[in-house]
Formats: sequence, C-alpha cells, structure tokens
Amino acid sequence: LRQVISEPAMALLVLRTTENGESTILGGDLGLTSSSGQFQFSYNNQNPIIQSARSSNTWAILAISMDIGSQNLWIDGDLIGSSTNSNLPSPLQSTGKQFSGEIAEILIFEDSVTFSSRQKVEGYLAHKWGLKAQLPSLHPFQSSPPAFGGNQFITWFGIDENTTSDFPRLP
Repeated sequence: LRQVISEPAMALLVLRTTENGESTILGGDLGLTSSSGQFQFSYNNQNPIIQSARSSNTWAILAISMDIGSQNLWIDGDLIGSSTNSNLPSPLQSTGKQFSGEIAEILIFEDSVTFSSRQKVEGYLAHKWGLKAQLPSLHPFQSSPPAFGGNQFITWFGIDENTTSDFPRLP
C-alpha cells in the first residue's frame, strides 16, 4: 500500500491462494483465508470471524465491510455472513503479507460504500477479470458491466472575441 489506512470501511479484492494457510493479505490483523483453505474475514484475534465454506484456491471477488458495529463478507456477490463487533481492524499497511497466491486487484475505501455501489464495483471487477459467471443470477451486473458517471454534458459558451488580450477569455 502507498500509505497506511487507519480506518478502512470496505475492501474489495480479486484473489486466489496457491497454498492453504491463514493470511493477513493487507497487513495488520485482517485475516481473509483460514488454515484449512477457505475464505474468511476476521480481525481482533478472530473477534469477529465470518467463515465460509468456499475454497480459497479458486479466483473470487471478496468484499468486506468493516464499520464499527457492522461487519460483512461477500464472495462473488453472495453475502456469506455478518457480525456486530464494536472494534475496527488494525491499520492496513502492506499487501501480500503471509499470503501464498495471486492478487489481481485490491480496492480499499475509507468511507462506507452503499449496497448498490458495492454491487457496481463487484460487477466491474467480475467483467474486468472474467468472473461474471460467478456472480449470482440475480446480481444486477451478472450479464452486463455497470456504467459509471451517467451521461456527461459539456456546455461551451464560446470565446469573447472582443478581448484585446493574448489569452482567450470566456464570455
């Protein structure tokens, strides 16, 4: 990471492991894989811990929310579990720590991400990395990628032709 992230709110990762083992992919105490080879979300000495049955050796999109009092783990758009811990994870300060595998992309947000925005980012990542078939059939971006920004409009008023300056001036 370019800088330490003291209070992450959400992270989305595209990754897979090549060996079973617990990992702190983003440093600190944030664990995303278990010793038995499944994805999980834990910190603060596994309080909270949200475990999945999904093998971590296949490509997946993980989305984790880390708000005080509300933690969630989604894998490929499916909510795996939630918790209500009142702590935040230790600051995130590195990538790939205690991790054997491949990381395609990591996105970290310091502000909370809405439900629909999370789905947009999942859809973007799924289409970018060829994982759209892994999204649930009811995911809004399973069949086509999301659009960001909406319609863009540029209004041009021209240049004031009456100026004597060497630099154009807008009217």
